Amino acid sequence: MKYFKAIFLFLLYEICIIIIFYALIMFFPKILDFNLSPFIPSDYIVYEQMFLCNFLIPFSGIIGYLLGGYVLAPTFLYFHKKIFGSKLTYGIQKKPEVKDISILSKSFFPVMLAINIASTIIISSEGIINDLILSPALNGFKSTTSGLALRKALTLLLLFPTAFAISMFVFSSVWFLKNSGIVYSNKKKVENLSEPWVIRSVGGWYHTILKGYGGVGVIITFTSFLFSSIASIIGSFGDITLWLTVILWFTGIFLLILATIPSLILNELLRKKSASYVMRYAHKMKINQFVNMDFSLGEDIKFKNVKEEILEKTQKPNGKDGLISNNEEKEKSDDIQSQNR
Repeated sequence: MKYFKAIFLFLLYEICIIIIFYALIMFFPKILDFNLSPFIPSDYIVYEQMFLCNFLIPFSGIIGYLLGGYVLAPTFLYFHKKIFGSKLTYGIQKKPEVKDISILSKSFFPVMLAINIASTIIISSEGIINDLILSPALNGFKSTTSGLALRKALTLLLLFPTAFAISMFVFSSVWFLKNSGIVYSNKKKVENLSEPWVIRSVGGWYHTILKGYGGVGVIITFTSFLFSSIASIIGSFGDITLWLTVILWFTGIFLLILATIPSLILNELLRKKSASYVMRYAHKMKINQFVNMDFSLGEDIKFKNVKEEILEKTQKPNGKDGLISNNEEKEKSDDIQSQNR
């Protein structure tokens, strides 16, 4: 049952891709009778796109996952220990078995980073890339407005497997580090300071950095890329075409998120092996002790407002601080002075 939802969603992704492209064949058989790229073994653009979406994108994610996890995870751990290790305490957290695969939370940012990489390549060197990876027939579309918009979208699709492999190469290292359960604490660093001490995973620290780049960067780059594509449509087509283009863009992002599912399933299958692999390097760095993560809560903190504090002070018995006791002490002092006279 752990893998049922993930497998079902990936099969749904595959079926949706097949239905979409076969619908294009049915409605536009002659218009789409040209090839997409000389690097894909087909002369029909629809079959080439099916090959990219159904096979090459998921497969490139798996390759990137395996290479990145086994290469970058020990490297990232080494640099974290080397740079911050003198002021931090490292340990290993015992993690329970995962009962479900978090598809959206794990796949969203790798997809965003991949889109960012591909969009950046197109924006910075579109002419060179188009001449390199697009077919001569498709490059001939650049003289028309619709051809320009189509060419940008297809170039992004062609670059996505490579960009996705790079993105998974980076993010898989974070997953390997999280699987290992390696955490650190700054308690030693802030022992004589007023700052609170925290416990955080090494993988989570890198994940925050990558999410910041993949999130903010893709908003800027992808928005620029999307608006340039929309600008090429405005003036040549109606509003319906414009809205359909925007809907297709965001539908494509959702489908690409589903394309990461094979890598996520592989991550769960290799969870224990990847953890053991990282911990072997951690042991060489003298990270070999388990951490007690008992974060239990005590009694509630009681906050008093100003009125309650004043009433409490004024109602205290004699001999204690408060308005009544102070007046009584003053009267006693006056009596003693009069008796001495």
